[in-house]
Amino acid sequence: MKRLLVLLLPVLLLFSACTAKDTPPGETPTESPGETPVETPAETPSETPVSLEDFQKLTVTAKDPLELLPKLESLLKEGGEGDHDAAMMAYLQYLRTYSFMGVQDEYLQFNKLEPYFMYNEAEGSDVLQVEKIPAGELKDLYDRFAKMGYTFARVEGSVMPQIDFSFVDQHKEALSPGMIAYGAFKQLDSDRLWASDGGLRIPVKELGERVAQGEKLLQEHSADLLPAVKDDALRTFQNYFRVYLVGLVNTPVIIEGKIRPEVQTAYEDFLKNHPETESAKILARYYSELNGAGFAAPYEENSSESILRFRTRMEKLVQDVTGKFGTLKDPVTYGKTSVNLHLRTNPDLTSEVLYTIPAGTVVKIWMLYSGWVQVETAGWYGYSREEYLTPVTLGPQYRMTLQNLNLRESPSLTSPVLIVLPAQTLVELEKEEGEWGKTTYGGKTGYLFLEYLGTP
Repeated sequence: MKRLLVLLLPVLLLFSACTAKDTPPGETPTESPGETPVETPAETPSETPVSLEDFQKLTVTAKDPLELLPKLESLLKEGGEGDHDAAMMAYLQYLRTYSFMGVQDEYLQFNKLEPYFMYNEAEGSDVLQVEKIPAGELKDLYDRFAKMGYTFARVEGSVMPQIDFSFVDQHKEALSPGMIAYGAFKQLDSDRLWASDGGLRIPVKELGERVAQGEKLLQEHSADLLPAVKDDALRTFQNYFRVYLVGLVNTPVIIEGKIRPEVQTAYEDFLKNHPETESAKILARYYSELNGAGFAAPYEENSSESILRFRTRMEKLVQDVTGKFGTLKDPVTYGKTSVNLHLRTNPDLTSEVLYTIPAGTVVKIWMLYSGWVQVETAGWYGYSREEYLTPVTLGPQYRMTLQNLNLRESPSLTSPVLIVLPAQTLVELEKEEGEWGKTTYGGKTGYLFLEYLGTP
């Protein structure tokens, strides 16, 4: 305040001088007794409230979770549980996208946290010893991401941020019981990462308990969960149950022609502890068959065809259970390029160009972040600018090339080749003529042999 008065003093003197000069002669200007200035305590600025719709739009354009966090907290103080749940889910979805697309510049910094992880043999999990991270840039990095709602895990040789779902519990006063239960279910993986490096990181028995908790969530709250929340809960439950039945590459359920003893014991415990669940009803049928065969492998280990039949059958069992709670939404959307569009290694105009996507190509879009989209096309994964893509809804006219495929001038194997389409390219057929389909790709219109086209 003193500094302010000092700065204002010359201005006040100048103003006084001008006033005296303009006063009629003979009148001595007198100054009214001044009041001692009293500084009014400044009010803490509050975040301008935003609507749910505006907040959801911001999650598409924001560059950093800390841009959104104050607005989320403001929104959670207003409205009802429905808006609160939707805002929370929009923020969690943004955190997932940001962890993939917004942190490229900090990967090397994340790996500096690696020395502070300790493997807890009793729990069979990694523990980040936060208290041992020294003060400075690295601790500031950790604190910043923790504030956003992340924790860190060692995954496939690197340290990566993952959502800390205790963030949901921290805001439970504003959320519905279903949303709180969803957060608790997802928190299991925040506390102990369930799988990485092609293998389980938790015991099979614990995985079974996660299956049971996932089904309990869906049984009790399926009707009142928001669609996006239910979809994620159902997808997580499905992944758990699938691996529970068939294992992973580095932790198979069958070794040397027999069900692993710990898997057999886990199945028996599940049937004993959760007999009324839909999962147990399906598992009981499978367990009965295994038991009748002396727990021998239900397929021929040296036959890829037999293994494929087994996996297809197990997938049917998984779908029988998850189908009782709903149908999963396709996690991808689709867009058509309006120009020849660069596919880059990172969401950055200075990053390496992996591939140039021809104009008019339909691509898979996995996620959207601050004007960039993560794209899959022709076997490539990378990043492109959103503004050069037009949304597309796939219909029966869309197909995918199963291998590198010639686009010919006319519907004949002897016709000249106009261009070769890479495998896994999406195309839109204009019409079918016998064994051929007419399409346009890369500005050229021609014919593809239908035998080498599949459904996307």
